[in-house]
Amino acid sequence: MSYVFGDLFAPHRLAYLSHVINVAVEHAVQRSADAVTQHEAALRQARKELDNIAAAIRQGIITPTTRQMLEETERRVAVLEQAVRDAGRRPSPVVAKSVVERYLRDLRATVETNVESARHMLSLALDKIALRREGPRLVAEVTGNYAGIFSLDGCVNSVGAGRGILFKRQARIRVL
Repeated sequence: MSYVFGDLFAPHRLAYLSHVINVAVEHAVQRSADAVTQHEAALRQARKELDNIAAAIRQGIITPTTRQMLEETERRVAVLEQAVRDAGRRPSPVVAKSVVERYLRDLRATVETNVESARHMLSLALDKIALRREGPRLVAEVTGNYAGIFSLDGCVNSVGAGRGILFKRQARIRVL
């Protein structure tokens, strides 16, 4: 377990994770701002078209075509209003270091009280362990999975924080 607590989730790994997540959130916020701008421009245009159709109807131009145009434009305005609201939502910030530190603290406490639960927690944080022989020793290549830790904390959401962030570390194990 000292390997898990001291090496696999070392501070430099947590710093890397925090950096990757911050960059991803920054990109998501920028894409969101760009989408809001585009949707707002399209919404202004759709409302202008709606005003033009309403003006035509007020002038007595009531045909099946104007009715169809009115209904389609009203639907488009409603869709664009919802798109502006959705694009304006900001992803919630993720504080990676505190989530992982809480996971490690919980794992330490769980190891002492409930081994089965600790195994489950550990299985979420590790993607795979591959063993290969190097002379008289076995070398374990451990691939961790931060996304598993975030799923425990409820932090993995549609934005995908932590998804696909894997890390590898080798440990030398003496074969007895």
